[in-house]
Amino acid sequence: MSLQETIDNAYNITDYEAFGEIISNAKNEDPDKLIEAGILKLMINYFEKFDNIPKEDFEKYWLQAIKCFELIAEMAKIESTRTPIGESGIVAVIAKVHKGYNKECFGNEAVFKLSSSTYIQILRAYANICFDNEKNRDLIFEAHAIEKIVPFLQQTEDLKLVQIACGALCNISMDNEPIQNEICVNGGVGFLRSLILLSRDSDDETYKDIAHASLRVVLNLVETECGLQNFISSGILQLMITLTKQYMYEMKNKINVSQNLQIIEIIINILDTVVENENVQRVILEEDLLEPLLLLIEFMPDKDIFDDEEDETSFHDLKKCTCKSVISVTTNDVCMNSMLNESKQYNRFVNWMINDLDNNSPEMEEIKSTGAYCLGNLARSDESCIKLVQDYKIMDPIMKLLRSKVKLFEGEGQPSRESMKVLHALVGTLKNLCLAADNRAIIGETGLIELISPLLTTIFAQPIHYLCVGIIKNLCGLCETNAVRFMTGKPPVENAVVSEIDNPETIPYSNLITLLSRSTSENDTHVRNEGSRVIVNLVKSLWKKKEEYLLLYIINHSGVSCLLSLILGVPILKSKDSMNEYENEESDDGRGVRFDQVPTSPQIFPILQNEGILALILLFNTHEKETMELVKKNESALVPQILEIIKLPTAKRRGSSSAINLKGNLLDKDASRSSLASLNTTSVPNELKNNACILLNHLCNDADLKNKYKNDILETLNSLEEDISGSNSNIDFVEDENTTYAGIKPDLLRELVTQLKNKVE
Repeated sequence: MSLQETIDNAYNITDYEAFGEIISNAKNEDPDKLIEAGILKLMINYFEKFDNIPKEDFEKYWLQAIKCFELIAEMAKIESTRTPIGESGIVAVIAKVHKGYNKECFGNEAVFKLSSSTYIQILRAYANICFDNEKNRDLIFEAHAIEKIVPFLQQTEDLKLVQIACGALCNISMDNEPIQNEICVNGGVGFLRSLILLSRDSDDETYKDIAHASLRVVLNLVETECGLQNFISSGILQLMITLTKQYMYEMKNKINVSQNLQIIEIIINILDTVVENENVQRVILEEDLLEPLLLLIEFMPDKDIFDDEEDETSFHDLKKCTCKSVISVTTNDVCMNSMLNESKQYNRFVNWMINDLDNNSPEMEEIKSTGAYCLGNLARSDESCIKLVQDYKIMDPIMKLLRSKVKLFEGEGQPSRESMKVLHALVGTLKNLCLAADNRAIIGETGLIELISPLLTTIFAQPIHYLCVGIIKNLCGLCETNAVRFMTGKPPVENAVVSEIDNPETIPYSNLITLLSRSTSENDTHVRNEGSRVIVNLVKSLWKKKEEYLLLYIINHSGVSCLLSLILGVPILKSKDSMNEYENEESDDGRGVRFDQVPTSPQIFPILQNEGILALILLFNTHEKETMELVKKNESALVPQILEIIKLPTAKRRGSSSAINLKGNLLDKDASRSSLASLNTTSVPNELKNNACILLNHLCNDADLKNKYKNDILETLNSLEEDISGSNSNIDFVEDENTTYAGIKPDLLRELVTQLKNKVE
């Protein structure tokens, strides 16, 4: 008899045992062929007889029903069967029969003895049907099956049933928010915590298996806001982190290594999912839960502890994930405000950086970078930065580690990915520490500038170029000693100005210009802008110190081009590859300085434009002739841009603030990437317009420029004059170190316009 004939004839069989034998034999058939022959319709027909079964026949009937559930579970192991099973409608039928069975089972001893087998096979069917099948999960939700499954988590007298219930909920709730929320609403999180707790107080491996299965469900639930809140309030967070200490202890003593590893792994996966949440971070910090995580990072098991290479790889992966979580926790303000007072944890991060300094293994490099990142996260306010540098002397261990990593570049060496991660963490931390003005001179004295400047010309250090340039920018901002050090490559002589530069090819400034001359593509905008801002800070600091020789050196060695790049939003330096080895970057080749790989649209940022204009004004004030010669090479782009700035409406004031605080924005680490206003759209800040007029005043000192653009200048000034008169209000100025250096006084813009018109006319 064919399979099809067997299934067709089964509809007429009244003997329960005979029907059950057909179902049992079907397990040996190909699942796809079973579906094609109509096995699902046969079982649905059998389940629909449920309500009409006489009480005395119920046990016989139900024994065959269990076989049906088992067959469905077995068939659903094959991917190709899951969609047809769902489309058959059998999911809703199972849920209905399940609900009816619960009622029938109550008080019926004969039926009750079948309950464990029944529930196990129903749960297996649910679990396998939903494996990697989102539509079938939705069907289970629609059948209201969740409220019937969650209570099984309380059946701790039957551990196998509980474990299978956890597995079923794990499969059913995968990437399905309605189901995840339904589990929470039905008290599932509390039940799961109780199951996890069982493993703490028992050596039975079964309890650990249940804990692992429970944690897998938790991992799904914390993806939703409802699940996350239940997770925090239930205490699972505290429980699972503290359990890692127990599992690590057992691993250290070679007890159930593979099993404990799996549980720790799922715990760390959960933590990785939730650790960005501020409430989670706060709980970890306030309840001293960071300690077990730090212990896990430091845990170095014996080499022979793992049964296979896969376990060893898993262990290293979970340690990396733990490092990531610890770094995330230290971003919390609670951590920044309190951890510096906890010398134990602070010293731990320092020891991670410098312990076994020459060990460049991936695992040790991961720990070093974690220590550096954590310290960098503590350095997010001037107060904490100053405390780290001046009280805790953090620069000593940082420089030790940095020197060891910089050595890896010697002889055209290429550090490993892990070593580059350490370097990235270090320079990120250093950039934060340099934000505090009170730290800059101290940090400069450590030799940091001289150490990192050569990296700017190293192609293998490209991933950290932007951060290195940012460090130099911060160190040279309003710090005269660092500015001189960067220009000369050595400490400044007290109470003296520089009159010459030894070995100009090797000074840090030359390394920066080499980098900028290669950063001419659109993708290099952030490096080019940050590097040009270094020039701005150099000019301001050297102008204040009256270092006329060094200012002239900047003019003659690409400094003007860098400032023009900020103002115009395009790279002006010649590509390093196109320059002769002995060619001066600013030399006149008869065609002016070429634009290399001009971006599709200018990368214009008003804050950066203002910085470039301020620095250019200072250079005009000090060396007008030399500055003018270089500016004129690009006058066809510069003058129209300056006039465009003057033409645009003035930015509106916000509240009682009179203008943008340039002092704060100059130190904004993201200023080079922000577009506060575009010259093609709205308005410009007052001080940018003021400074543009002052720069225009300098440009008009050149007769050729003045005569060439006379009409355009007068038209622009007349328009500005009308705008001022129409507003009947004074134009605001910013009194800070930037405007002071530029010689700007808080006068009316009208007076400046009048002076300009008189000069041009």
